[in-house]
Amino acid sequence: SIPPVRAVTEVSFSFLLTMAMGSNSHQTTYVVIGLAAIVTGVALWWTLSSKKDVPKGEGASSSSKSLPAKDVYGASSGITPTKSNVRSASTPKTSKSPSPQPPKEDSDDKTLHRRIEEIDRKGKALFKDKKFLQAAEVFTEALNLIEQSRKPSSASPSSEKTQSSLTRQVITLTNNRSAMYEKASLPDLALSDCDIVLSLDPSHTKARTRRLRILESQSRHKEALV
Repeated sequence: SIPPVRAVTEVSFSFLLTMAMGSNSHQTTYVVIGLAAIVTGVALWWTLSSKKDVPKGEGASSSSKSLPAKDVYGASSGITPTKSNVRSASTPKTSKSPSPQPPKEDSDDKTLHRRIEEIDRKGKALFKDKKFLQAAEVFTEALNLIEQSRKPSSASPSSEKTQSSLTRQVITLTNNRSAMYEKASLPDLALSDCDIVLSLDPSHTKARTRRLRILESQSRHKEALV
C-alpha cells in the first residue's frame, strides 16, 4: 500500500499542475503555498500517529532499565539497600559489661559483723538504763551468733581474716557481759567470763582488774595473785 504522505503528495502535485495550466501566475503561487501547508500538516499527523502505534516499553526499554543498586561498600551488588542491610554494616553496639559482684563470702561476713554491731549497741543501751541482766542476755545473743558462724557445718564458713576479727569481738562481748554480771551481783558468772577473756588475751587489763576485784571481795587472795 502507498503511504498516506506519498499519496497526498502525488494528489497535491497533480492538482497543482492542473491549476497551474488553467490559472495565471498569481493564482499559481497561492495554490502552491496552500498545497505545501496541507502536505506539511499531513506529514506531522502521520508522524504522530506512527509514534502512538509503537508498543509501550519498546525502543527505550534498554535505557529505562534501572541500574543495579550499590551496597554500603560502593560495589555493585544488585541488591537494593534496606534498613537491615545498612544496619548490619554499621559498627555493632558493645553491651556494657556488668560490674563485678563481690564474693558471696565477703557479703556474708559483712552481714554478720553488721548484725553483731547492732546487738552490741542494743546491749550498751540496756546497760545505760541499768538493765544489767537484760544487757547480759543481749551480749550472749551476739556471742551465740559468732559461735554459730564458726561451726564447720555452717553454710558460709568465714575466712581467716574474718575469724581473727570475730575473735576480737568475742573478747569485747565477753568482757562486757562479765561487767553486767558483776553489776547484777553475779560474781561467779563474772569470774567465768573474765577467765574466757584472759585465755584469749592474757594482757586484757579490764578483765584482769575485774577478776582481782571480785576475788578480793570473796577473800580469795591466793587466787587473786595468780
